[in-house]
Amino acid sequence: MNLSRGLPALRFTDPGLEGAGAQRTIVLGDPTDHEQVLKEAGLTATHAPQGEIVLEVFHPGCTSVYVEVDCPEHGEAVVLNGGQLRTDQHPPVLAGLALPPRSVPGPAWEHFTSEALRMARFMQSLGCRGLASIDAVIDQAGNVWFNEVNARLGGSTHLHHIAETLVGPHWTDSHVLISRFNVRAPALAHLLPAMREHGLAWDSQRGHGIVIASDDTAATGNLEYVVLAHNHEEASDLEDQLTGLLAQQDS
Repeated sequence: MNLSRGLPALRFTDPGLEGAGAQRTIVLGDPTDHEQVLKEAGLTATHAPQGEIVLEVFHPGCTSVYVEVDCPEHGEAVVLNGGQLRTDQHPPVLAGLALPPRSVPGPAWEHFTSEALRMARFMQSLGCRGLASIDAVIDQAGNVWFNEVNARLGGSTHLHHIAETLVGPHWTDSHVLISRFNVRAPALAHLLPAMREHGLAWDSQRGHGIVIASDDTAATGNLEYVVLAHNHEEASDLEDQLTGLLAQQDS
């Protein structure tokens, strides 16, 4: 499983495999027919003119997870936050995050975070300083497959900062967070009053609500939102209400 937003194609021999992360799929009739597949996918000319093709293995039924770590100049590397990647259905690509993860068994998550922290300490010993996001997939048997490290600001950096600002440094003790980006929405001048009217905007007294994390409605008609709530059921309910409100605003 790979939840890249830009993956152009997935090639496999099993037509029943669900390739989360692929914009479209090409089913191989003959696994040795690589040249024809690359030509059909357009990869040789557009992505690998020198022939540097990387083959990825898709493990069915996996959950994509990450942790964001900080490798400071002095002191031990620490885990700042971690969660689960959310996907859309059509196409099944990255659509947001859930912090902490919603559907990962405790032992598998503990194993993943401890190994990610061990990796962060190794990175620190090589001179890495600052933030890094360490990604993996967890299969149905609880096996952890590390697949990527992004040594930079990650997709959860601003989400963690928003939660810390609104709830406090130990926000995961009492709250969960879900986010979604590329959401079609009206201009904030229309949306925010409607969110307040329906009780969806962040309310510090109740300790839950929705925050607009980024606004690109003027250019693309899209935005990113963050739902902060006391549990995943409450967060899902708030998100469903916002989805209904956006549908009304769009009609």
